[in-house]
Amino acid sequence: MGGSMYIHAFGAYYGLVIAWVFSLKHPASKVRTNNHSIYTSDQFSMIGTIFLWMFWPSFNGALAIGGQQHRVIINTVLALCVSCTVVFCYSYLLRDSKFEIVEIQNATLAGGVAVGCSSDLVIGPWGAMLIGLVAGTISAFGFMYLTPWLEKKLGLHDTAGIHNLHGMPGILGGLGGIFSSLNAPESVYGTHIGLLFPKRAPSNVTLALLLNEIPGEDRTAETQAGFQAAALFTSVALGIIGALFATGFLLLPCISKMSEERYFLDSFYWHVPSDYPGKESTSHKDKIPNKQVTGGDSDSVEVDTPTATNLSTITTVPETLRRDDESTEAE
Repeated sequence: MGGSMYIHAFGAYYGLVIAWVFSLKHPASKVRTNNHSIYTSDQFSMIGTIFLWMFWPSFNGALAIGGQQHRVIINTVLALCVSCTVVFCYSYLLRDSKFEIVEIQNATLAGGVAVGCSSDLVIGPWGAMLIGLVAGTISAFGFMYLTPWLEKKLGLHDTAGIHNLHGMPGILGGLGGIFSSLNAPESVYGTHIGLLFPKRAPSNVTLALLLNEIPGEDRTAETQAGFQAAALFTSVALGIIGALFATGFLLLPCISKMSEERYFLDSFYWHVPSDYPGKESTSHKDKIPNKQVTGGDSDSVEVDTPTATNLSTITTVPETLRRDDESTEAE
């Protein structure tokens, strides 16, 4: 439930391995001028964070049935609330009494990622809140300290902090699923434990039909926990192995490589404003954006066209001349 292992952990380590290999082959450490976001983009991205925060309970509970959906919604909301609260506290306390947008955008959602595997189980409010606390803590500290350390020591350029929001919370979610399934006896869930873990349903067809369940394999709680652990290991392993295959393909000579001068620049692929950083180096056309040709073919003249950079000069010079003239007339 929630995709902590199959979606978050798998996808995170798949992308991280590819990013690490390409960071070593094509280091971006020398070209960091434009490797930053702008205030407007950060504010708009917060809209996405708010929507994700609101709809994460429905994402986790999309496949739940019956009473499971109630548990998923409650557990996910509790985990999100706690992770959001502790991330704001960490950001304020450890960032010179001001909030850092990168943690608020991402780490506040870590509780929803981590609680996914166990969100449909009877983990209790304290269990959901504990998962949210741990997830928010490791995610916030990951953005503050782990990501810079990995880039400095291993050369891993994790530009979006995937390891902090999806990787580590996904692993935490898998571990939570292991311990939750280990502590899921029939005395807690009743005789319908097979609705939560289909393989724990009775293998006897008649008994399973009487319980309105699909015949299972009579697994115990300990056996189910072992399968949960195997699923977590398999998810991460498949992500890493798949990434190595994908990286081998992307490094083939027939695949074109991006040159270093194009790192962190959108102007090579998108139409951008005239004052966008680095635009002047993208093409010959962009090198002379302020010239406009007037007149015929024989007497054409190039004149400056107002832009964002010289508009203030155009509007202030006449004001200066007017003041000089007024002072001359007064004398």
